Amino acid sequence: MIERQTFPTDYAGCEITVVTERIADHDWAAVSTIHHLLDGATRTIDLPVSTKRFETQEDARDFGLRQAMTWLERNMPADERKTA
Repeated sequence: MIERQTFPTDYAGCEITVVTERIADHDWAAVSTIHHLLDGATRTIDLPVSTKRFETQEDARDFGLRQAMTWLERNMPADERKTA
């Protein structure tokens, strides 16, 4: 079973896609991608695939989301963060 979910972020033009997959040994894996939409173009940032496995799909999804949010916090300019 494979599921793809997309999440908004606090950064203008950025969204996160997390794909979770149930693998042969019944554990779950996750892969994260960041899409940065800017001036009509899309920059796609594929994050490193982790070898970590999870007991539940929710745990895998949460890991993928945290991985992408950490990348954004470390790499995106502060002035691209949306203001409330």
